[in-house]
Amino acid sequence: MITKECPFCSACGARYYGSRDAAIWAACRACRSIFRDISATDFEDLHKQAEDGSTLIPRAVGASGNQPHADVWRAIGLAGSTVLEIGPGSGHLLAAARDAGRQVWGVETNPAHRAHIASTWGIHTVHPALSDLPSGQTFDAIVAINVLEHVHDIQGFLQALRTRLSPNGEIFISTSNSSCIVPRVVGPWWSMFKEVDHVAFPSAAGMSAVAATAGLAVGRVWTSELPLETPIGFAVAARDYLRRRRHGAGHRDAAPGRPPAAGTPATRPAHEVVDRKAIGRVYRFRPGWEPSARLMARLGRAASIKAVLTHPTKDLTHPTQR
Repeated sequence: MITKECPFCSACGARYYGSRDAAIWAACRACRSIFRDISATDFEDLHKQAEDGSTLIPRAVGASGNQPHADVWRAIGLAGSTVLEIGPGSGHLLAAARDAGRQVWGVETNPAHRAHIASTWGIHTVHPALSDLPSGQTFDAIVAINVLEHVHDIQGFLQALRTRLSPNGEIFISTSNSSCIVPRVVGPWWSMFKEVDHVAFPSAAGMSAVAATAGLAVGRVWTSELPLETPIGFAVAARDYLRRRRHGAGHRDAAPGRPPAAGTPATRPAHEVVDRKAIGRVYRFRPGWEPSARLMARLGRAASIKAVLTHPTKDLTHPTQR
């Protein structure tokens, strides 16, 4: 029985979705978000098992060199003079915002990442926690990309961001989409389920619900993905499934609707099962050239879900087009 309420819409009575490496996943019957049935205490323990992040910088530099992600910053399109990025990682996006004339800050828990950002980009305003930022400092733009899936208390997280948002500011969020076509077909073999500390993926309805509870308004929610991301998602799921069958494991992952088998969790970094160099070559193409990405976006089934959140008092008569 699923005991945890939905972290997005707070509904109880979610259905069992599936299990992978002894992690139990649930699907909300109300908003159709997907989340892990885990307590706050057990979630904290996951950080001890999670990848330490030591491979992120080499991967990011290998893919992008020391060129800021100016195209990504332009695509996000947030206005204002001050920017806060949650989880800047290698700092490529934060550097692009700085180069565009913005005053930038960051919150990054990994000390190696903070050191890299300071030494490579000369940005010394990245702190370990929100509470370490200057007292009373608010921001016109707050960015959190690939962060929400690592957050157990999503409502509390958004409420904390709201206190740092200027009255006319915007929060841009990008995370994995629970309504993506891949998990609907492959179930727990979706690659997002194998990251040790991934715990929650919203639907559009779930994103809107948790924003409202946190005292924020939704400017826009949409889905998108990189070229061939859906076909690659199916290919990675198939490879993981075949590897598990070929090499065996202490337990089998249960399909949706079936109870999990007993066994010892197997923790593997995601980069072990993804040919990142090959995928990186595909992603160098300009977005929009590949038909499946456009189709999935139109259907709301693309790999990532994006949202722009604002204060309820902000004028949304003319929302930013992205």
